Order: sequence, then C-alpha cells, then structure tokens
Amino acid sequence: MRSGLFPATQWTDVLNAREAESVEARDALEALACAYWKPLYIFLRQRGAGEDSAADSVQGFFEHLLGTDFLAKVRVREGKFRTFLLTSFTNWLSNERAAANAQKRGGGAWHVPIDEVEEHFRAGLVAVDVPPEEAFDRGWARSLVELVVAGLAAEAEAAGRDALFAALKGTLSGEPRGETYAELGARLGMSEGAIKKAVFDLRGRFGEALRAHVRGTVESDAAVDDELRYLIRLLRS
Repeated sequence: MRSGLFPATQWTDVLNAREAESVEARDALEALACAYWKPLYIFLRQRGAGEDSAADSVQGFFEHLLGTDFLAKVRVREGKFRTFLLTSFTNWLSNERAAANAQKRGGGAWHVPIDEVEEHFRAGLVAVDVPPEEAFDRGWARSLVELVVAGLAAEAEAAGRDALFAALKGTLSGEPRGETYAELGARLGMSEGAIKKAVFDLRGRFGEALRAHVRGTVESDAAVDDELRYLIRLLRS
C-alpha cells in the first residue's frame, strides 16, 4: 500500500505494477485506472464508440496491463506519461477485435459509473468538434485536479479540518462564495484574518500537490511548468 496521500509518480505506479501477483501491483493499477479511466473513456466516446463499448474497451485495457508482461517492457520516464498511456491504449485497440472483447468484464475489475462520465457529454463539457486526442487531454486535466482535491480532502479529514475544507474548497476553482470571509469566519468560529490565511494556505497546498502530480507524469523537472501551463489552458477551454 502507498504510505502517503499522494503517489510518488505515475511512473512509479508502473514499476510497482510489474510485480503482477503482489498487492502493490493491484494498488498501482487501481491508481492508474482512477486517474485515466475517464480520459480514455472520453477519448473513445469522442471517436464515436457507444457507452458500453467504450467502457468495455477501457476495462479490458487495464486488465491487459495487469495480466500480461506488457509493463515489463516499459521504458520508464520516456516522455509524458499521458502520451505513453494513450499510445499504448490505441496500439492495444488496433490489436483487438471488437467481437473478441464484447464479453462482460467483472471479477476484480475497477468500477467507474458510466453515468458519471457521461455527464461530461450531457452537460456539453466535451465539445463535439474537439478531436479525440484533445478530449482525452481535457479529461486528463479534470481527472488530475479531482485526484488532487480528493487528496486534500483526505488530508483535511485526517487533521479534523474537514468542515473548513468543505467551506473553502470552492476557492480553488474560483467558484463564487455565498458568504464573505467575515461571515464565513463567524459561522466557523474564526476571525476574518484566519479565514484569509486558511484560503492562502489551501491554495498553496493545492498548487504544491498539483505540481507533485504533474511531476510524476513527465520525464524531467524542466517539463513541469510547460505541462502545468497546458493543464491550465485545458481547464479554461
């Protein structure tokens, strides 16, 4: 099991997943699935695949990673992790026949509700004219932020500050607040200054955690800033 709330890197997940019979391998593949199930699913849907077909293909891909010696051949830190995974996915798809993969997935599979991802389409969050590769990148950006926020929520809960986190979470995405800092402080028994500092600290921790996640997906420190700029552009598009 992982010792921290945030993974060291997604390349580390790949290394851990090479030991196919270990508990760590299952944890590592679950982490990868959590981070990339939605983006890969969106990629296929944008290519015209149906809901069930897309879900089955993504499920099959992650089972393929764990069930073969594929990961043993990975050359770690060669380029961006999201590029590596999408290329691996498209290569896998090209070698699979739809009829051979129409079986029901189950057993120890990772479950991500299709309806949850389909909301991207129903809400118009994935534009119809966006190329599948860009749709994948946008899904990756949203999933990465969701993972970071979930990690911060876990940190806050462990520290007994979950109510404060819930009240301030919207400041991370620029959501309008229903209360002023003074009103929020009065409700939570804190001064306005303490609330402002808590917001400042939370945003700093968010940036730190997001950078750590992005660092785990690229090959060098020099690539982090470029990737962060790209991620922010995707989130704003």
